Amino acid sequence: MKIKCTGREEFVIVGWTRPGGTRRHFGSLLLGCYDADGRLYYGARVGTGSSEERLRDVYMRLQPLERRNSPLTVKATDLPPRPHWAEPKLVAEVRFVEWTRDRHVRHPSFDGLREDKKARDEVLAPRAGTSLA
Repeated sequence: MKIKCTGREEFVIVGWTRPGGTRRHFGSLLLGCYDADGRLYYGARVGTGSSEERLRDVYMRLQPLERRNSPLTVKATDLPPRPHWAEPKLVAEVRFVEWTRDRHVRHPSFDGLREDKKARDEVLAPRAGTSLA
């Protein structure tokens, strides 16, 4: 018997990428997380787990939050080209396989928005074997 273990975490949505192929609204959500000192780090991008209806709903909520520059306070080197940035106000619940050494999540899947959570309250403590610094 094979059992897949996954983690769940909440992340702040900091932007999105353009859609590709036949997909509409956006390609992936760009996710961030705060450390204990209030710095906002890039955490991952997630593009799977969304129905067409959910894509449209999230996209409509992101539109009024669009901004010209990155909300990240720590420079990330592995961002996709030409992202659309958003004010860090929405919280996404994400399922994933594991944390990587560079504090990203592997194989993330979007489970939905957490409307009961405030983005600034999403502080991630460093995981074993990782560092947010």
